[in-house]
Amino acid sequence: MEMIWGDSATLNRQDTELEPHDFFVQATSDRVPRVAAALSADGSCVVLIGELGSGKSFVAQAAVTSLAQSLKSPVERIVIEKFADLDDPMMGIDSQNARHESERISAALAKRYGSTNLVIIAMNIDKYSSYDAAVLEHLVRIGDLRFVCTAQELTGAADRLARNPDVEQFGIAPLSFTEASEMVAGLLGVSQVTEETLNRWHAATRGNAHALVTLALGAERRGAVRRADQVAWVEPQDDIPSPEFVTHLGDLSPTEYANLELVSYAKTIMEPQLLRLLDSESVTSLIERQILAVQTDSRGNSVLTTRLPVTGDAVRARISPVRRTQLASLCFEALNSVDLSTTLINTGRSRLVRFGLESGEPVPADWAWQAMHETLHSADLRFSLTLALAAIQHEDPQRAAEATLRACEIAHFLGDRNSLRTATEVLMHLLNSETKLARVTASTRLELQLTAAYLNAMNRGDIAGALSQLDEAEQRARESGCDVTYVVRAHRMRLHAMNGNLRFAFEARGSRAISQNLETEMLSLPARIFEAVTLVQRGSFKKALDIASTARELSLLHGIPATASGGLECFAMFLSHWARGTTGAAKRVLSSLPKERPDLISARAQSGTIDLAVSLVSIQDGRWSEAATLTERTLRELESNDPFGLTELAQAMLALSRAVLGDTEGAREALSNSERQAPGLSLALGGFVQIITLRTHHWLRDTSLVERAFKVAAWARDEDLALIELEALDIAAHELSKPEPALLQRAEMLSTHIDSPIGEALLAHIRTLTRCEEGANDSGIEPEERLLSELGVWLPLPPTSQLTGREREIALFTSLGYSSKHVAERLHLSARTIETHLAHVYGKLGLNGREALREWFSTQRERLT
Repeated sequence: MEMIWGDSATLNRQDTELEPHDFFVQATSDRVPRVAAALSADGSCVVLIGELGSGKSFVAQAAVTSLAQSLKSPVERIVIEKFADLDDPMMGIDSQNARHESERISAALAKRYGSTNLVIIAMNIDKYSSYDAAVLEHLVRIGDLRFVCTAQELTGAADRLARNPDVEQFGIAPLSFTEASEMVAGLLGVSQVTEETLNRWHAATRGNAHALVTLALGAERRGAVRRADQVAWVEPQDDIPSPEFVTHLGDLSPTEYANLELVSYAKTIMEPQLLRLLDSESVTSLIERQILAVQTDSRGNSVLTTRLPVTGDAVRARISPVRRTQLASLCFEALNSVDLSTTLINTGRSRLVRFGLESGEPVPADWAWQAMHETLHSADLRFSLTLALAAIQHEDPQRAAEATLRACEIAHFLGDRNSLRTATEVLMHLLNSETKLARVTASTRLELQLTAAYLNAMNRGDIAGALSQLDEAEQRARESGCDVTYVVRAHRMRLHAMNGNLRFAFEARGSRAISQNLETEMLSLPARIFEAVTLVQRGSFKKALDIASTARELSLLHGIPATASGGLECFAMFLSHWARGTTGAAKRVLSSLPKERPDLISARAQSGTIDLAVSLVSIQDGRWSEAATLTERTLRELESNDPFGLTELAQAMLALSRAVLGDTEGAREALSNSERQAPGLSLALGGFVQIITLRTHHWLRDTSLVERAFKVAAWARDEDLALIELEALDIAAHELSKPEPALLQRAEMLSTHIDSPIGEALLAHIRTLTRCEEGANDSGIEPEERLLSELGVWLPLPPTSQLTGREREIALFTSLGYSSKHVAERLHLSARTIETHLAHVYGKLGLNGREALREWFSTQRERLT
């Protein structure tokens, strides 16, 4: 027996350096107290049941430590790995009789430890032999010792103990997403890990604690973990499974490893033809060792796969290109050797096609077309694109057109220029062939024309040409007796919005009513999102939210591919709350994003919309360091691919964050980068881009700020964007010593068109600024400015080069009257850290406390205006 004799001093001390199991215990804080409570009575026994790597031993060890702290007396523990090896000569054990042996063990332990509290941690008791199980059972029944036992299954000794009514059982489930987030953040020494990274890791490990620790520490060791301002992440291209996942498998025979390789390469195996390629004894052994598992897929099929996806990922990463081709050929030949009409009904054509394409075998276009439809909601967008490109040569023009539309959509989304060029050539060939157009449906023909116009605008910047293409599409449809006015108007609105002509876009939108024709509404859906983002900038948040919510429901209900919209409907919903100042509701939109469809998760991760939404929340919350870090990260990703034209918006956000943090040079560089005019969502959100840019100039204290503000207000008035105009007028009023009454009158009129609360708050602030000096608040800061900060509108600190970025963040909150506790919670710091930074602020500015800081803020602002 391997025996670890506990040290009561160790069990009662507070470690200063935390180990992985400490972070697990912190993340699962509800588990340990329950187990420790069950151990409080003398002679108690608990059994922890959970899968391999679930953290059972972590809970067991922590429960004993917790028990020692509650008893306030020394506790000794013995950790037993193999009960059958218990052969300490001091105990003089006779292995002939289980009852007699248990009595001897109990007596020997009592003699050695006396009245000391003793806990035996018995590991993996479900693997005990019958004799060992009997010894353990008798020891528990004697009642002199406390036991914490672990088991993977309720079999063997675990089953025998479970029949004892005095034995308590606890299931140790895989970590939830929240628990995994807390544990991994602790391991990496940050406040949070980005949702994108954690989504990948949690799915790959299925919440297995040991696998998560291995994944996180492996990424750390490779230098793949990136950090900034207490946020950590790993880029998808750097997220390579650690070699430990293969090493931890132990010694495998050549046959076992070959079988594991095949299963890992195929990801799942359900087809009899592929199962026959495996050695039954090896597979049984791998299942018993919990390397492989039989699971049920979403269609109800029993499939053979690796127990944890990350294990398969690690094995696949080690397969050489030569071996990969061999495995692909092996699988393709096996599936292609029988009648396809009977073998692929349940498993799908995509498997056969994947193996064929990867092995270099010729694959009929019809097979590729079928596989393309089977993978509409696949997270593997690259493979979906490969299938679409393979299917565009289909002899049936209708199917070729469907494949072409899919290829154009995905290639544009992924930024694959070569594939997009190929798909666009086929698209134009179809549109120029009357013979082929005659053999496609009217809706498909229209979709081909709409796609051609959209790609012309996005990739060539030819908005005028794209609008002409829409006019031609409408004319040809009218000549053939089809009414496509509703759809064409929606797409015409999108083109105008993408070019920044927001008034034209709104006027071109036509009826807001939902079409009674489902096909018509689905064709219009990608364009209707632009109506929502235009309404947001007008201050019509409720209407915008209705449109975006309806678009999301249609997209989910009818399975519209994620690459068609890239999650823009969710982004529009978010903006409807964010621009209104209701940050909590905006956060709820992000936390409730649909997670059922893999393609939606993949598309959102690659579009940049959700990353920017998180950055916008940080800006609204006043977490400027975090906002700068997250926006810089998003910009790095957008450099390689920006399917919706978000770069200019991101650059404007980065400029504002840097300006607030005192990085003047960096802010001006980002401002310059935000001025590029290219069709896309940044121009459609041109009002927000201009306001964010204007606020940056405000923080930079540009001398021409008032002139800039009135210029933006005039532009917004021309574009009929009430919210943007009111925000620009508020900035102008803030900088003028006494705003003109006409400015207030205009603000009062605009506020009536803007949904609360932001419109009312901006108007109240302007009213305060237009009052005479006696209207100033004695506390040194107007309550309206605090209200604006709650809604995400942050007025600048007086210029000072003495403070660091973090000190500026904290000074801004404190000058508005926020407590250190509130600031600590907002910035994810401790209250002590906040007080330390404040002491530095007071020292650098020559102030003696909070009230002095607030007075300094107000006095300096008045002096500047």
